[in-house]
Amino acid sequence: MVPSFCALFFLGLSSLATAVNFTQVFEWPDDWDYEWPSEGDGTFKPQNIQPIYMAVYETRIFLSLDRYYDGIPVTLVSLPTSSASSASPKLTLFPSWEMQEFGHCNKIEEAKGLEVDSIGRLWVVS
Repeated sequence: MVPSFCALFFLGLSSLATAVNFTQVFEWPDDWDYEWPSEGDGTFKPQNIQPIYMAVYETRIFLSLDRYYDGIPVTLVSLPTSSASSASPKLTLFPSWEMQEFGHCNKIEEAKGLEVDSIGRLWVVS
């Protein structure tokens, strides 16, 4: 009985997956990049950007980036869910460059989890 239940369960999952219609909004053919306030300091390595957590609120997607690798200056960014341009958007720091600094416990050092509550507040486990 257990093997037949498992087969029915996976058959149901595969039909659900084919029923969902996904739409690609943006594609980054090359490496991601930030909206820099000025020229970078030369240590930024876009190939090391790895999103680990995501939260969505209205027209923004918030991403937590892994700072394990060198060359990742910040850990919390956002992206728009739509754009007038077909070009892929750059990562926008959230809330600001000044609020993110590794080695200072009163700033965002490394975002480990994200959640948006029912009234739109972004909660970050740091």
